[in-house]
Amino acid sequence: MVSQTFFLLGRREDTTRKVEMNGPDSLNAILPGIAAVYGILRPEGIILSNPKLNSSMLPRADPITEIRFHNEHEQLDSIEELIQCNDAVGISINGHPVREPQQPPVISEFGNHFEIYPDHIGNHQRLFNKYGSVIRTDNFGRVTYLANDPDITAIAFREGEYFTKAPSTLNHPLYRIRDQTALFLCDTDAPAWKDAHRYIPPSMTPRAVRHYTPLLQRSVEASFRVLDIFDKHGEAFNVYQFTAKLASQIIC
Repeated sequence: MVSQTFFLLGRREDTTRKVEMNGPDSLNAILPGIAAVYGILRPEGIILSNPKLNSSMLPRADPITEIRFHNEHEQLDSIEELIQCNDAVGISINGHPVREPQQPPVISEFGNHFEIYPDHIGNHQRLFNKYGSVIRTDNFGRVTYLANDPDITAIAFREGEYFTKAPSTLNHPLYRIRDQTALFLCDTDAPAWKDAHRYIPPSMTPRAVRHYTPLLQRSVEASFRVLDIFDKHGEAFNVYQFTAKLASQIIC
């Protein structure tokens, strides 16, 4: 049994841990254990480094699989080098220290409302361009975290210990229309969700979709008349209610 001290780069004060390792024979062998200690969802993105190595000196890691280990002066290429490192070993994720998602400056009471609306699609893209793939916004006190990275969203949409969908919680956008017996408006750990999703995925396969593609086509084409009227008069309208009715029409 050997031990080494680790911490998350960027949060040394509250994340330093002494981790015991049961005779690992490779660097890859310790990654699942390190991930469990620090709640890292994808251990393949871990990079271990000596704290004296400036984060700007870290070789850029591939966002999915490339793993590198470093001490103050050089890359650690073996478990022996890591164990023999005299300093605490820093952990970075995908070549970066741990950091909170960034957000624009907030205005008292309004938060970031005027940074987002009225063009929320364009403004969110502007914020992603400025602050990165994960951002934090505050809209009249409602805090929302958004991501435009498919790897990150794949983790968030996956059911597990860290992420679940629960419209029954008070701060969820669907709280007012929640229904624990509904198809999509129940918590994902509710019995109704488990029963319904025995049948939903098969209904989305290419073979199944071919059967109701004509229905989808007819419903979409019928909506063109409404859009043409607004286009003719040069007017805009809130499409939320319209698209909700269109989706309901297709489902029913």
